[in-house]
Order: sequence, then C-alpha cells, then structure tokens
Amino acid sequence: PQSRHMLSAPLLSSASVVNAAQETRFMLFDVVPHEQLNKQRRALMFYLALAIELQRTLVLPRARLLRRSPTAGMRSDAYEYARWGELFNVSVLSKLHPVVELEDFLAEHGFVERMYVIRKDCQPRTSTEVHFNGIDGVRVSELLCDAKAQYGAGELQALGLRAIGFSGSTDQLQHSRALELRPHVRFVQSTYDAAREFVEQSFGGDPFVAVHWRRTDF
Repeated sequence: PQSRHMLSAPLLSSASVVNAAQETRFMLFDVVPHEQLNKQRRALMFYLALAIELQRTLVLPRARLLRRSPTAGMRSDAYEYARWGELFNVSVLSKLHPVVELEDFLAEHGFVERMYVIRKDCQPRTSTEVHFNGIDGVRVSELLCDAKAQYGAGELQALGLRAIGFSGSTDQLQHSRALELRPHVRFVQSTYDAAREFVEQSFGGDPFVAVHWRRTDF
C-alpha cells in the first residue's frame, strides 16, 4: 500500500533556506521501478517536503519512462531514463528549494554516506556499490534496510551525514499538502504547448471529457 504520511513542518517556511555558512547536505530518493511518471512526480513532492523540513538539498532522480510492448506489457525491464530537467521545470522548482540533478551530484560528490532501502529484498551492508535510479555502481558507505526511516524527520534531522538516500519508495504526500507544492512542480513549457496544440487540433473549441481507463496493470 502507498504511504501518505503527513509531515509536521510547514512546507513554505524559512526551513527551505539552506544556511550558506553550513556545509550543504543532500537527500536522494528513487521510487520502485514500476511506478509511472505521475507517481514519480507525486513521490517527488513527498521528498521535497521532507527535504524542506530537513534543510537538505533535494537530489532529483532521473525520470523513468515505461514503454508498453506487445510481449512484456507495462512492466518491462527495458526502462528509458531522462534527466528530470528534460521533462520538468527545474528553474521553477529551485526557486522554492535548492535542488540538483542526480548526475551532477554524483559527478561532484561521488558517493552517498547512508542509503535506506525500503524494498523487502534488502541485505544491510557497508562500503558497497548499488544499482540506483538505473545507474550501476553508485557508491554507498552504509546501506540500511528500513521501510519507515523517511517518516522519522526528527531522527533524520539529527544525522550529521552529508548525503542520505531512499531507494524503492512508494511514498506520496497527503493530498491537501501536495496542493501547496503543485505550483512549483511543473512540466517544461513545451509539454503544455504540445497538449494545448493536441486539444485544439482534435476538438477545436468543443468541450470534451478525458477518461483514464485502466485495463492491464491490475
């Protein structure tokens, strides 16, 4: 079941300002592989709220695109990845809270001090390399198996580690609080332009109803 945990700190507060005099701290996350793009966006809002509370720069994962195929269906392992900024407006997001894309973080910092694995198939270990967000060989100093660490903001706040991460998440922010963040989590403008052009060409000025009909993934 998907978690909709209510974080305690206000979203739009002075906690979103990272003290330049302190060492910048980071937080990474990735969702379970089969989550569709909209679920990835909703997970981002959960971890964005947590990053604001913890005063950590949020590391943006690559967006994972699921391609339906006649043989493998939607849950194919042949995922495609795109930088978050190719699909979402990082400039708008960064005005709310400091963010950095995953590839840039790894290129500059190279490793994560602690990774919390939320999946059941987990074995704790130290000084290891993991597969994270479709990237092999991400170096991790300490890997812990903990499905609830992301809910313990108090414990996480006390950590002096430079970078922490969460892998295998299905978390989503409570709907009422996600509404506060939605204006800051926007697609790139070309997506809205393409959608507007499709509607105009397909329907003109006529009203229409859009239906999301799910058949094969449940």
